[in-house]
Amino acid sequence: MVQELQRACKEVAELEQKSCDLSELMEKKLAEAVEDNEKQLERMEGRYVDKLAGMAKAWERRFAREKEDRKAEVAR
Repeated sequence: MVQELQRACKEVAELEQKSCDLSELMEKKLAEAVEDNEKQLERMEGRYVDKLAGMAKAWERRFAREKEDRKAEVAR
């Protein structure tokens, strides 16, 4: 009877340790996932900022070209 209780206590202790190990692993994996997501968001933000800047420059060129075209028409 005492041996069964000791064995059960040992099993409980082992299960508690495994539970702690799994919790630590899950925390580590979650932290890694959060870090990866943050890096991905930063890359995406950078791409969108670059894309918007490129679009703004394209619009500026277009408006400048249209302005020059209007000037040329008026000069005729």
